Amino acid sequence: YHYEGSTFCDRSQISPDGQYIAYVVDKGESRSIFIKDILGESEIELFDGLKSVNCLKWSPTGNEIFFSAGFSNSTYSSYIIPKLGGKTQQFQYNQNGSWSPDGSLIAGIRVSDKQIKLIKRETGDIYKLLDLTGSFTWLFDIDWSPNGKKLAFNTSDNNTGTSTIWTINIDGTQQQKI
Repeated sequence: YHYEGSTFCDRSQISPDGQYIAYVVDKGESRSIFIKDILGESEIELFDGLKSVNCLKWSPTGNEIFFSAGFSNSTYSSYIIPKLGGKTQQFQYNQNGSWSPDGSLIAGIRVSDKQIKLIKRETGDIYKLLDLTGSFTWLFDIDWSPNGKKLAFNTSDNNTGTSTIWTINIDGTQQQKI
């Protein structure tokens, strides 16, 4: 988290080529996603009117940004938007997610579900559902292994107050606690 002048900014992510930074600006009652070239010369507001931003991640190519956001009506959605703005693709299935290394899938999670949804990037359709085991209340933060064969995710359990990191193969096998 940091301040630019008197404006609070968070969720900063540098593009894979190191040329851009995407970040969230707190505008009081709402938040906006901005992109700025790393030299700080130009800034573009990509999306505004958000209540919260749960994740902000660059595509492997650096041409698009995936983000999950909450709105004032207590709904959540995820989106992909081109890095310089344009047509936005909406995903209904999750509140958080991560790009596969080849950019073809999004591993999506909904905070209270015990599932990981592998979503086709091009269509937004569910490719595969991974049912999870274990005692936990919340599922959050997810990322792919560099070879695209495993996922790592965090859970927390309200009853015990514990947080756990898990891994699972993308075919749904070998879930294990780390």
